[in-house]
Amino acid sequence: MNVIRTCPELIEEMRSLLDLSFSNEQIKETMWSISSWPVIGNDIVEVICCFFRIGKLLKAWSTTAITLVPKVACPTSPGDFRHISCCNVIYKCISKLVCSKLKQMLGVVGTRDLFKFHPRCRKMKLNHLCFADDLMLFSKGDPYLISPLYQCLDSFSKTSGLSANKSKSALFLAGLSRLTKERIAESISLPLGSFPVKYLGVPLNFKRQSAADFDVIIDKMTAHLRLWYYKNLSYAGNVSWLKVRMPKKNGGLGVWNLEIWNSITVVKLSWHISTLYESLWVRWVHGVYTKGTNWMLFNPPSTASWSFKKICNIKHKLAVWMNKHQYSVQVIYSSIFDSTPKVSWDRFVRHRPSVPKARFILWLTLLGRLKTRDKLAQMGIIDDDRCPMCNLCPESVEHIFFSVSL
Repeated sequence: MNVIRTCPELIEEMRSLLDLSFSNEQIKETMWSISSWPVIGNDIVEVICCFFRIGKLLKAWSTTAITLVPKVACPTSPGDFRHISCCNVIYKCISKLVCSKLKQMLGVVGTRDLFKFHPRCRKMKLNHLCFADDLMLFSKGDPYLISPLYQCLDSFSKTSGLSANKSKSALFLAGLSRLTKERIAESISLPLGSFPVKYLGVPLNFKRQSAADFDVIIDKMTAHLRLWYYKNLSYAGNVSWLKVRMPKKNGGLGVWNLEIWNSITVVKLSWHISTLYESLWVRWVHGVYTKGTNWMLFNPPSTASWSFKKICNIKHKLAVWMNKHQYSVQVIYSSIFDSTPKVSWDRFVRHRPSVPKARFILWLTLLGRLKTRDKLAQMGIIDDDRCPMCNLCPESVEHIFFSVSL
C-alpha cells in the first residue's frame, strides 16, 4: 500500500484518488458480484476493512490454485500451456477494490499535457483493454513515451512480483519508419509483432481476412468431427444433411445450421447497438461511428472495417427483432422452423437415459432410413436378404423389432 501512495510519478490529485478506504456498501457491491452476501456479509466487511487498516494478508487468502491447460496437441514447453488461476474470493475482492481506485486515476492522467489519447479513443478516454489475463496498452509511437510506459510495467513487476511473459508479448507499431520501429523494439527488448495474430486460437486482423487465414481452425474442427462422423453419420446412409440439421421436434438430429446461427449471432451485435446495450464496444461504436444517428438508418463510412460493414449490412435481415426487449439466439433459431411440420416421436429420440447409439438407430428407423438387409438387397448391394439371427425370413424393420425369434 505504501509503495502505491509514495510513487514519485503521482501528482497530489492522484494520491487523493488512491485513498484506500472503502465503505461497507462498496465492499458489498464488489462481493455481491462474486459471492452470496446475506450469509457472509458482516464477516467479509470486517476482514477486508482490517486488511486496508493494517496492510497484512493471511497467507491462506493469497493462495492460488493453478491448473495448466494444454494449448496444443503435444505440448513440449511451458509456453504450450494456458494457466487457469483459482483465487481466494477475499483476495479477489481486495484486488477489485484497489483496481476501482486505479480506474479513477486514469481520468486524471488523461488530462496531463504529455498524455494524448488515440483519436478514436479520446471521447471514451480509452488507453488499454483487458481480455481475461491478457492486456493491451496503447501509446503514441514515440520512443520518449513508450520507454516510460515500459518502466511503469517494470516498476509494477518489482512491486507485485508479477511480470509480463516476453515470449508471449509483442510490440505493434504503425505509421513509423522501419528504423524507428527497430529502435523502439530494441530499447524495450520486445519483438515486433505482425498481423494476423492469434487469440485463443482464432486469427485476428485489422482488415478483411481470407479463407486461408482460417485453415488451421477448419483443420482442427475436421479432426474432432471425423471420429464422430464415422461412428454416427456413416450409418445414416442417404439421409440428407438438411434433415440432420433440423431441430429434433421437426424430426432432425438438432445439429445447428451454422450459416443461420452465424447470421442470427451477428444480428445480435446489431441489436446491442440499436438498444444501447451497456458494453464498452457499443459505447465505442456510438462514439466513433453513429454519433447520435438512428442505427437503422445509419450507413457505414468507407473507412469502416470489413467486419463492422457486415454488421451494418445484416441489420435488416431480422429487423422485426430490433425493437424487442430481449434477444435470444436460441428462440430466434427455433422460430425459423415453426412452419416446418413437427413429428410426434421426437421425445423418444431426446430420451437422455437411453444409449446414444440406440437413439440414433431409432431415429433412422422412424425416418425409414435404417439399412436392413431387405433394402440392401433391393439396392443390389447384397444377394441374400435373410435375417442372420433366424436365417428364415427376410430382414426388415418389422421382422427385427417385432417378430424375430432368438
